[in-house]
Amino acid sequence: MKVAGETSAHAHHHLRRHTARLLGTGLAGGGLVLAATLLFAGGGEDHWALAARHTARFSALWFMVAFAAGPLARITRASWARVLVRERRGIGLGFCAAHTVHLAAILLWLGHGGKADAATLAGGGLAYLFLLAMAATSNDAAVRRLGARRWLALHTVGQFYLWLIFAQTYLGRVLAPDARPVHLALAVAMAAAMGLRLFTVLTRFDRRRPA
Repeated sequence: MKVAGETSAHAHHHLRRHTARLLGTGLAGGGLVLAATLLFAGGGEDHWALAARHTARFSALWFMVAFAAGPLARITRASWARVLVRERRGIGLGFCAAHTVHLAAILLWLGHGGKADAATLAGGGLAYLFLLAMAATSNDAAVRRLGARRWLALHTVGQFYLWLIFAQTYLGRVLAPDARPVHLALAVAMAAAMGLRLFTVLTRFDRRRPA
């Protein structure tokens, strides 16, 4: 899943080296977080809820890297940021894999007595529809079939909707009585990622500096 903003469907195609490796890392990492939580959480009513929360935090980190890679490269012009841009497809697919593990954790939680309201289920379900559509079209053949404009629209809307779900989750947790530092850290990180995106768009930052 690439992040919107690439000018060509084939940009960096010949340089991508780690797409499959990143996909596997996202899947394995999410599975490890899930297994470790279930192993060490100690059982009880919160056992399954913790698994869902921890896998969500793990996948959120992948999402933020993919979401902020383009703006970071434009602002810093650093080599490490250009590597992130080059490997965005793999990072995005790694996020998809990690978030699929989170979905499994949610289903386990619901299957063991967890409760979620209809609005939460509907909003999260739509997020997964976007995620699967973006993952399925994260290849050059899909770009050619859809056309660059429709492909870009799908990935742009999907990214911003996923950001909204994450931001609403962690900003809401910050305001809760049982808020923890990790909630504040994730809320600030999500806000910063969006701030970078908006800054480069509104100021046309990448057009003001020589390539």
